[in-house]
Amino acid sequence: MKDWPTNILLNEYFHVRCCAHIVNLIVCNGLKEINVLVVKIRNVIKFVRSSPSRLLAFKKCAEKLHVECKKSLCLDVATRWNSSYLMLEKLLKILKRCL
Repeated sequence: MKDWPTNILLNEYFHVRCCAHIVNLIVCNGLKEINVLVVKIRNVIKFVRSSPSRLLAFKKCAEKLHVECKKSLCLDVATRWNSSYLMLEKLLKILKRCL
C-alpha cells in the first residue's frame, strides 16, 4: 500500500481499532480500580464451582435462605468485559436476596 498514489502519511496512522475493542479496553481500565475485589469474587466462585459437593452445599445454603438460584454462579472471561459484568450482576442478585 505504500506504493499507492493516494497513500496518506505513509500509512503511519492507518491502524483503526474496532469499537468493541475500545469499549473492552475502557471497561478493563475501569475494573482495575476494584481489581482486588473482583479477584476475590472470582476466587470464591472458582472454589465453589471446582467441586460438585461444594456446589451442592452452596445450593443447599441458598435453599435454606430461600434464595432462588436457577442458574449457577458464572465465571468471567478476561477478554470479554461483559462476562465480568454478568458474573458480578449474578452474585449481587444472590446477595441481595440473602440480605
